[in-house]
Amino acid sequence: MPTGGAIPAMLMSFVGSLTTEEEQLAKAMNEIGPFTAISKPGEALPELGAARIYVSDAEWQDKVTGLMSRARLVLLRAGSTAGFWWEVERVAREVPPEKLLFLLPYDAAEYEAFRRKAETYLPCRLPPYAPGRKHIGSIQGVLFFQPGWIPQLIRVQHSGQSVDWARQFKRSLEPVFNQLHVE
Repeated sequence: MPTGGAIPAMLMSFVGSLTTEEEQLAKAMNEIGPFTAISKPGEALPELGAARIYVSDAEWQDKVTGLMSRARLVLLRAGSTAGFWWEVERVAREVPPEKLLFLLPYDAAEYEAFRRKAETYLPCRLPPYAPGRKHIGSIQGVLFFQPGWIPQLIRVQHSGQSVDWARQFKRSLEPVFNQLHVE
């Protein structure tokens, strides 16, 4: 029979495997402030993780703009929809760069396509993708900005077999937390 820390580690691994990527991200992000998302249109059952706000198609842009203006950190999971690019254009105009973070679920080729399009909305050039194979769930990199739109691209730090993504996200996001003066 395992002794010491083996049972808690096995239990943590099992419990961690039952939580979604968004739940783990919410656990990390709730240290900065409430982790909130606009629900997907027609969503019958929300994903576990972020607190959901339900708005009509006619209201979502006003609601997003209001949330962005009050947020301590605006986190965008990189995507390709028209709504995502509207959010990028809006955040580039209305949010200080140090309050913006992109989660990148991309390999190098996908990131390059994202980079080219994002540079048409953002007032800076984005760095090339750093090589690496580590990822936390689907997230492979994080793009954030220092004041003056100085981009910082970091690959997420995943160590070992752990499925405690919240801890891994916090470790990867340490430079962002430091910039926001979050312990």
